[in-house]
Amino acid sequence: TVEDIIQRGIIRTRIVTLLKVNCLPTDPTTVEEIFLKLPQGTASTLSDTKSIKIIESIIKDTYLKSTMPANWENQETFNEEGSGSIAAWIESLELRFRLDNLTKEEHDQGRLIILQLKVGTEGRNVIKEAGAKIYATAKEALLERFDGKVSIETAVMKLSMARIDYSIANFGNSLKMMGDLIWETTLNRTSSSRLNVVSQGLVTKLSGHVQRRLMDGLGFYKSLKDLYVDLEFHNQLFVESQGNRRQQFQKRSINRVDSFNGSKGEPLRCHHCNFPGHKKAQCRRFLSGLPKKDYTIQNSSNSQNSFNKLDVPKSTCSIVSPKSSSLLPAIVNLKINRITSKCLIDSGSAISLAHYENMKDIAKESCEFKILVATGTEEVVKSFCNSSIMVGDVSVGVPLCLSKSRVVRDKTILGMDFISQLKSTMIMKNGVVLNDHFFPFLEPVSETLSASIDIAMERQPVRYLRDTININSVEIPPSAEKKLSNETTLKMIEDRFGNEDLVSVFSKDKTDLGHCTITIPYIKFDYRRMMEQAETVIQEMLDSGTIEEGSAKMLHNLIPVRKKDGTIRPTTDMRRSNDAAPYIDYPVHRVDEAIHDAVGGDFYMLCDLVSSYHQFRLHKDNVGDIGIYFNSKTYRYLTLPQGFRLSPQLMQEILDSLAPEGLRWYYDDGILKTVGSLNTHIENVRKVLLMLKKAQLKVSWTKSTLCSDTINYLGHTISKQGFSLSESGSRAIERLKPPSNVNEVRAMLGAVSFYCQFVPEFAKLLSPITRLLKKDVPFSWCNKCQYAFDKLKKGLCSRELLYAEDKNFPLEVYTDACLTGYGGYLAQTVDGKKRVLRYWSKKRTHIKRKRDVMYLEGMAVILFSRRHLNLLMGTRIIWHLDNLPLMKYFSKKLDHHPQLSAWATELAILDIEWKYIPGPSNILADSLSRTCVESDGEEESTSDVDEVSAVCTISKEEVEEKYDMWLRKLKEAQSLEKIVISENRVMLNGLVLGKVKNNLGEKLCPVLPKSLHKKAVQLVHVELGHPGVQRTYLSLLDRFDTEAILNTVREVILQCSVCQISKPSKIDHPKFEAIDIPSRPFTALAGDIWQYRYKNEILSVLNFVDLTSRMWFPFCIPNESSQAIGETMIRELFAKFGFPHTIRFDRQTSLRSTALKSLLSSFGISVEYSSTQHHTGNSIIERAFRTLKQLLKSTYNEYVTSQKSPISEMEYIINNISQIGLKYNSTINTTTGVSPFSVFFMRDSRLASFKPVMDCDNHTSFYSTTSALSTWKRISTDSMENRKEKNGMLANAKVDCPSYSIGDLVLLKNPSTTSKLDTPFVGPFRITCQMDQHLFLKPQENVKGRPRKVHVSQVKPFFKGE
Repeated sequence: TVEDIIQRGIIRTRIVTLLKVNCLPTDPTTVEEIFLKLPQGTASTLSDTKSIKIIESIIKDTYLKSTMPANWENQETFNEEGSGSIAAWIESLELRFRLDNLTKEEHDQGRLIILQLKVGTEGRNVIKEAGAKIYATAKEALLERFDGKVSIETAVMKLSMARIDYSIANFGNSLKMMGDLIWETTLNRTSSSRLNVVSQGLVTKLSGHVQRRLMDGLGFYKSLKDLYVDLEFHNQLFVESQGNRRQQFQKRSINRVDSFNGSKGEPLRCHHCNFPGHKKAQCRRFLSGLPKKDYTIQNSSNSQNSFNKLDVPKSTCSIVSPKSSSLLPAIVNLKINRITSKCLIDSGSAISLAHYENMKDIAKESCEFKILVATGTEEVVKSFCNSSIMVGDVSVGVPLCLSKSRVVRDKTILGMDFISQLKSTMIMKNGVVLNDHFFPFLEPVSETLSASIDIAMERQPVRYLRDTININSVEIPPSAEKKLSNETTLKMIEDRFGNEDLVSVFSKDKTDLGHCTITIPYIKFDYRRMMEQAETVIQEMLDSGTIEEGSAKMLHNLIPVRKKDGTIRPTTDMRRSNDAAPYIDYPVHRVDEAIHDAVGGDFYMLCDLVSSYHQFRLHKDNVGDIGIYFNSKTYRYLTLPQGFRLSPQLMQEILDSLAPEGLRWYYDDGILKTVGSLNTHIENVRKVLLMLKKAQLKVSWTKSTLCSDTINYLGHTISKQGFSLSESGSRAIERLKPPSNVNEVRAMLGAVSFYCQFVPEFAKLLSPITRLLKKDVPFSWCNKCQYAFDKLKKGLCSRELLYAEDKNFPLEVYTDACLTGYGGYLAQTVDGKKRVLRYWSKKRTHIKRKRDVMYLEGMAVILFSRRHLNLLMGTRIIWHLDNLPLMKYFSKKLDHHPQLSAWATELAILDIEWKYIPGPSNILADSLSRTCVESDGEEESTSDVDEVSAVCTISKEEVEEKYDMWLRKLKEAQSLEKIVISENRVMLNGLVLGKVKNNLGEKLCPVLPKSLHKKAVQLVHVELGHPGVQRTYLSLLDRFDTEAILNTVREVILQCSVCQISKPSKIDHPKFEAIDIPSRPFTALAGDIWQYRYKNEILSVLNFVDLTSRMWFPFCIPNESSQAIGETMIRELFAKFGFPHTIRFDRQTSLRSTALKSLLSSFGISVEYSSTQHHTGNSIIERAFRTLKQLLKSTYNEYVTSQKSPISEMEYIINNISQIGLKYNSTINTTTGVSPFSVFFMRDSRLASFKPVMDCDNHTSFYSTTSALSTWKRISTDSMENRKEKNGMLANAKVDCPSYSIGDLVLLKNPSTTSKLDTPFVGPFRITCQMDQHLFLKPQENVKGRPRKVHVSQVKPFFKGE
């Protein structure tokens, strides 16, 4: 029948597939021979799996045994990609040598010749390069060359570029190689998990029908071989069936089933996931809770057309065996565009990549395509540049695609487009050969990292290109997993110190417990009568030696507790024994102290005791005191019980006595911190393991970490730089739900208070929630509580880093207090940056009790010192206070105040330097205290006050008097203007009232005649405290029935003298005029004096700037007298550089003296004075001083960090001011485009200047150069145009200079406001004269005296009113 013919074809196809898998011939004769040996009915009655097993057994019994080669001629030629491991291949060849009796002693040369024949062309080249004359040498060279394992990074690169070939001929090999690559990229792999790992990885790599077949068969394959055979057979059937089908494969949807799927003989399709082969009740997605949808739709785009595209593998990155070491990433130095650069030779990349910042000066061309890294991250490349790369003496042209990824920030990736242009590319042991030129590695191959890894996509990057990453703007090593595996660490210890059987320290399973050599001391109990006998069965505790069957004096119930990993922890309800147990005074370490001590290590070891209490044996006299009763049996404890009140103290005392130096135990968690090299850490780890072995204690292998630079300890992530909230703690905080009752509020506060030091203003955030715990306050979760709850979770989940203390710098404490609470924080200033170590805040328990400011500030100091005494002891402290009297009291140790004296005595044990900080500068500490809580209710007064004296701006008698006067004037004005009474108006008591509407309803108000508009506006404006136009207008509409009064309001307020002086208003600055730049240097100078104060010393710096070249001439002067200024100018400026034509000063008193003017005029120098508050003034020298300050700060900070005993700031400025000037004069000026030194002297300063190799010196004499004058003229013209262009772009470019007449009144901007209530303007002043943009003013009432010169931008017109 037709069905029998189809089944026979299927059987023959399976026979061919299995022959290929076993590398056997697939000729028709062999296939027919195996087919005839099948039992009758195999094709129709047996299932797919059974028929495959029968075929495999026939091939194994008949063909494989009969074709076994008998000598070395049948050994296949070695192929690196197809033959697998070189070691296995050589072992097979040597077995054939033994069959042929080719011994090592008599036939060594023959064995060598056979090896050369069978090893292939590449293997013969390896033997030739090694110069092997004997078989052993050749074998060693081959093993070294071919048997190296591929690194994970290389496997990841290959995997990212690998593609499955779906053709019938190549699918099997392609699938196997893909599975091998997936296995090579797996960390912490075990042989038992290989099937699961490879199958899960292939699900993401396969597509279409093969992917669906694999997903349906997950969990049913018994080996990788079954998986490969099944998928290859299914792919072959599918490809053959596609060739016979006429209709194209159509897209399936959720609501429609194709006619193909509904045809007879087709398997049932799941209604939940739309995959064939199972029902909904058997669907794994349905059972795991995934929603119903078409899970095949993501691959539905892979139609027949896309299926055919997959048959073509990528030409430049075809899959190779993962055992190949020729594709290791290699980093070497090559010249790119004549610049030596670090390059990564990456055969796993099809293109070459460079960072766009490294190619800013190279011409670029536009493009747009996507690249995909191994982690799945996509990036769009939008430009590339053609570059030349020198390989020896050969130039190779490569288009470098420009990327913004971090992986190419410090190295350029050269891919297959570069490698394919070379004659030969070979990676040797110590370097790479490119075009017959050898380039040594810049770093070992084992440390070379893949170009396909992007650290931005990994939570805890285990592979990264840079040594550091940025966290909180401070460079620290990135968080990483174990730096060395436990096996590697133990191997290093064994290599250095021998085999000491340290593996026995680690527990093999939960029954493998240690038994400490130190027993628990005898404990005496006051026993009561209790049941003498009980029974229980706990096999695990019996096997581990924790309990034994027998009687006990005190019996307890067993309480099994399920741990996070699913195992059971046996605990005991020991309340009776705990009541009878004596008190043992042994402290258990505080969590914050343990974390603080752990911060700052280079390497860490973390160990966790297995069933910690059960490893400590009780004293022999205490055995039988504590027992368990369960199920009619009794057992007695041989070890410390879980739940016993004394267990933590007893265990902690023993562990502390056993711990070597550097190891600290917190209950059953031990941490070892090493500050130093890796070798030192290895020695310390060995000491700890020897201690554990000697004490017969066992630690967990999975929970212990022997060597790492970052650990998770007690809910915190600890590193050398500091500590932060751990990832698990952050996830726990994220999962917190809003409380629904008071008990849940207490539980939530207990959870988050453990991390209070990470959140500034912690008490402030919690104040709405903690208020719910007050007595007689009903529980109501309001919006404020939810806002505080969300903000607190966000602050904790941000995982802010609190830094470790640096012993080389003093601690800085900032505290503040208010009536409601206290606050402060602990910090250090390192490299000019403030690093916060701890936050602290606390509410006042009695906020209604009045206290003076000194008491509250002192209480904040003493509470902070008590809370952080362990950090402050033995350390130099700089304590910042914004209360000057309290600072002097503590610093001078006075004894006038009894409470403050007691606190001063308590603080005397600390090395504190008190420092005053103004209140506005103490922002953070002030906010931590002031916003701690909000007071509830009114504050009670504690003093009896008989009289109250206050300033009052409202007088009842004056208001009544004005009301009577206004009432008379309104009646008179209304009668004169004859106000018409309409339906909305009425007359009452001789006064016409109108109906006025507002938001509260309607009311009757007096009708205001036009003759009283101005008087009414003045009255309301003054009585209400001079409000603005809008508020005055609305107030009038609320008090009177009036119309068209807005213009009157504006006129009155514009003429109000109080408003003009007290209210700030915008002044229109006239357009800026560019300063005239001379065409020759040293023609016009700008000069000014900068005063520097340090403690009680004062230093003045006199600086001049040449307007043409921007050249600086800074000098230190002893004082600001005319004598000192004149001597410095003659000695340092005129004697060295000559006399300028003009010097521009601002209006500083010392620069406007008559003696200095006479001195400069005697040299023929004209002096100009201008204002510093406008761009037409002396702005160039003002900006120069800002730059000079910054240069001094930067260079002094660099000097301080490099010196153990640096000089003071004053000495540094005096000694280095001229050098700072030279550094600035050697930099490029943004206006002129060249350095000031080059413009002034027409040559380079040779500071930080690198002479080209073939450049010739050309120091032409200045006076022999005809182009100097033209160069100066061009620079001055460009500077003028540049300033005019910048001034033209400003907002005031079109504002002309206002003109005033003599006698006009103006208000002057207040130049020195001393308090917040000072008016922004003073005056009015009378104008006596105007010269361009400067005015000369005199007070309005003063006729005598010298006029005051000001700029027009500092005044505004004054409108004189009534």
